[in-house]
This record gives sequence, structure tokens and C-alpha cells, in this order.
Amino acid sequence: MEKCAKLTPKGVLRYEKLLNSAADLFLKSGFEKASMQEIVNLSGGSLSTIYKIFGNKEGLFRAVLEFKTTKLFEDLDQRGIDDEEDLESFLLIVGKHFLDLTTSDDAVLFHRLIVSEGFRNDAKLGRLFAESAIGDFAKRIATHLKIAQDKGLIEVEDILLASHQFIHALKDPFLFRRVLGVPVEISEEIKEKALRQLVRIFTKGCAKQS
Repeated sequence: MEKCAKLTPKGVLRYEKLLNSAADLFLKSGFEKASMQEIVNLSGGSLSTIYKIFGNKEGLFRAVLEFKTTKLFEDLDQRGIDDEEDLESFLLIVGKHFLDLTTSDDAVLFHRLIVSEGFRNDAKLGRLFAESAIGDFAKRIATHLKIAQDKGLIEVEDILLASHQFIHALKDPFLFRRVLGVPVEISEEIKEKALRQLVRIFTKGCAKQS
């Protein structure tokens, strides 16, 4: 979101409209079929400006992922999460936010998009998604795990790997089956039970042995 820092308030609104329009079209048509011209038609502006800013469609897709991820972290920061939050409370707060996000209809469509088209062009699209979306979220959790480990509260051999394991253990029982079209119960009660159980397993399993 560094580009936004250089824009006027009106420019920020146009920039966000462009990214939201691009995201909607990617979800609707898929990455390959979505055209830059159609994105311009939806958002306004000019084709030359989009190419100047993003370079190509892959650059625009990366910007969409970074935009959505930044918005997610902004929502988390507004909840007042800081480095002093104990690990269990942190994982419950972040986990709920992440689970709400990944059980949304848009998340299902985005994952279907990645599964169907992520392998094209030397898997560039898949790598963009893994690095910009899941990767950034994993790093956020890993930072907190590192704080807990430095305090001697947990013992983890590979912190970033543990972070990814937590994320996938949380979302896969709900998301993966929905991506395949399998009906899944995702009530608030079910999601809360799944989250609390995973956080309990994860924190107890990582606890440093005396």
C-alpha cells in the first residue's frame, strides 16, 4: 500500500475502487479471462494508467492481494492487539478473524480461482497468493510466537512452519471441502468450538516442558 501514501484522498478512493473492481472481476471471470480493459470499464480511468502503475495483470493481481491483506491487518490492529497479548488470547482473536474471512463466499471463490489457474505460467499466480495472502498472515502469527518463545513460554523448532500449521489446521476443515462443493456447517457455534479446540491443542503442545 505504499502507492496510497503518495496519493491525494480522492486518488486513494480511485485506487481502492480499481483494486476492488479488479478483485470482483477476477472472482467472477477467473484470472485468465479477466481483461484489463473490462477492469477499466468497471473502475474508470485509463488502460495506460493501469499498465503504468502495475506493469501487467500479474502486478495488478499482486496489488489486489496486498490490498485485501492490508485491510485485514488494519481491522486486527483496530482491535488493539499488541505484543503484550498472551499467546492464547492472541490466537483466539486472530484465529476468529481469519476463520471469519476464510469461510466467506469470496474466500471460497478466491481459492477455487487459485486451484484452477494457480499452476499456469510457471505457477506465478499460486506463488503470488501464497506469498501475499497466506504468507503475510503466517508472518504475523510467527512474530507473536517468537515473542512467546523469547519469553520462555513455548518451545518451537521452526516458528514460521508452526505458524503455517496453525493456519491450515484452522481453515482446512471448513474451506477445503467448500472449495470442492461439499456442504459444510459453518455456524458461529461450530467455528468457535473449532477455534478454541485448536488453540488449546496448539498452545499446550507448544508449551515449554519444565
